[in-house]
Amino acid sequence: MRQTKEVHITDPEGTDVRFTWFDEYWQIMDANYAGYLLPGTEGFGTHHYHHGALKDPIISGHVAGYPLGIVLPKSNVNGVVAGTSDHIGPYPHLKVHVKNNKISKLEGGGEFGNQWRAFVEKYKDVKFPHYPGPGIDWFLEAAIGTHPKVIRPFNVFESATVRPTFIAERDRSGVIHIGIGQMLDLMWALKQELPFYHFHVHLYFPTYTCKLKDGREVKLIDKGRLTALDDPRVRRIAAKYGNPDELLREDWVPALPGINTAGDYQKDYAADPTAYMTEEHRKAYGEAIARSKKFYR
Repeated sequence: MRQTKEVHITDPEGTDVRFTWFDEYWQIMDANYAGYLLPGTEGFGTHHYHHGALKDPIISGHVAGYPLGIVLPKSNVNGVVAGTSDHIGPYPHLKVHVKNNKISKLEGGGEFGNQWRAFVEKYKDVKFPHYPGPGIDWFLEAAIGTHPKVIRPFNVFESATVRPTFIAERDRSGVIHIGIGQMLDLMWALKQELPFYHFHVHLYFPTYTCKLKDGREVKLIDKGRLTALDDPRVRRIAAKYGNPDELLREDWVPALPGINTAGDYQKDYAADPTAYMTEEHRKAYGEAIARSKKFYR
């Protein structure tokens, strides 16, 4: 990442975005985040943004495939982000068109898409201190999961209590979650009675290609596989604890019809991913789900 000049992210659900990784991003991330706060403003307000936090991330699943939260006047994320889920569950297929880090158009998404469009419209004229223009629709996150053994919780569709644990899937190696909104001005926004939130799109099979400063192209993620897991040095370390093929294999891979399993993506999945995911889970975890329902009764 230190040697990256340009990034290209694609995903079979429709994501295709490109951006420049400017040297200024590293300057900001290497410094104390307080150095980026504008005079008279307040930032995120948590321990996550101590000195060096983004070089040594302490939030699981948040290796920064885009400099977390930072948008400069020259930031140039352009393209389309597309998917069918976020941190709390699935939604109908959604396309987010992005021009210079800002939403230009939101297509689809069902009720989730309607709520997001209303949210963007409501706050389109608000100027948050750390963003180069008005609005709460800035591309500010492409966070990479790193753990091959993370699974989506088996009973996540069976209980409202369990549903928030859907977020766990973002930590699985090779999964990217895209964040769009704002996040640096939490304390400032709370005092103004304004939102500080950002919305998400999960990418299950992304390819993350880095064009390096020397002209080479390197895939950080290849069709959902975190390529570092296949590095000989990583495999040698894993071999100290067991079979590296087993230790570095993903325990859970989401099923998407027409992409990695039989079926038609649009017809069988995209219009109602909740129904498909729920049925898939009940087939895979039927006995465990039945036991959990007895327990909770």
